[in-house]
Amino acid sequence: MNKNSLVAPCGMNCSVCIAYLREKNKCPGCRLFNASEPVTIAGCKIKNCEVIQKDKAEFCFACDDFPCRNLNHLDKRYRTKYNMSMVENLEYIKSEGVEKFLENEDVRWTCSECGGTICVHKGYCYSCGKIYWNVRKMTKIDLKKENKELYTPSIKEPSLVDVPEMKFLMIDGEGDPNTSQEYQDAMEALFPVSYKTKFISKKEKSQDYVVMPLEGLWWVDNMEDFSIEDKSSWKWTAMIRQPDFISKRMINDAIEEVEKKKNPAALSKIRLESLHEGLSAQIMHIGPYSEEGPTVAKLHSFIEENGYKFDGSNLGQKHHEIYISDMRRTKPERLKTVIRQPVK
Repeated sequence: MNKNSLVAPCGMNCSVCIAYLREKNKCPGCRLFNASEPVTIAGCKIKNCEVIQKDKAEFCFACDDFPCRNLNHLDKRYRTKYNMSMVENLEYIKSEGVEKFLENEDVRWTCSECGGTICVHKGYCYSCGKIYWNVRKMTKIDLKKENKELYTPSIKEPSLVDVPEMKFLMIDGEGDPNTSQEYQDAMEALFPVSYKTKFISKKEKSQDYVVMPLEGLWWVDNMEDFSIEDKSSWKWTAMIRQPDFISKRMINDAIEEVEKKKNPAALSKIRLESLHEGLSAQIMHIGPYSEEGPTVAKLHSFIEENGYKFDGSNLGQKHHEIYISDMRRTKPERLKTVIRQPVK
């Protein structure tokens, strides 16, 4: 049997599902349809989705509504109960391909005792019975939740926060991010390396985590000329935060893997670097990036009114944004962006 046929449109690896592993009333997998489909398949809203059926889409990420309400509901249930994320599976498949996804799955779900399959729903090897659940199942780290003060500032009023030293994957460039090929190249390198590093961590350290949102440092040579409207002269550092236990060796291994698969144009520009902003003022902006002006002005007024001033260091001269929302899936009027400014 072709293992690819056991990866469902929703990103579920059917080969580790209890319904597929059991002998009685065995499920053939979501793609191997037949006249006697199990009730779980026949009633699945995702399998029976109009886009999947009509357009013969191979995976849900091909849909303009990805991730839809049904997929998000399924994703939340599996993340909570079984430490499996359908959305993350699909993001990885889209980036690296289904073959690489299955290679990682084989490592994660193969019994070290007999080579059998560990059931995602039961937490033990379905062949020899070895229990893995408390050992094998990893607690997924979400740094946004662990550091809420850094990622969920007030929408109404600015606040002060002491930002600790953190690790980031970074790429530098310049030009309008809306039109610059250099910026697009940076995105095509940062995200695949970040996801590949996550899977290396799961394999080598048994430590899983949520890939963090994109962040950006923005500046011009003379910050008095910095303009939200005119972005052509902007310089920038695009970056994604990494957990403290991620090493340069792991990043280098991830870069090598991505290079073999796609070799993005900006791959050689990636670096792992620490950033320490310290005392900073921040606020949450809701809405399109083009309408940040009043929010930025409110932040600057807060700094001056409370007796602070802009940090005169090189870092302090840069406008910092954290893109909490994924612009590919969120309507412009609902975009959440943390705007931060180091002060002293």
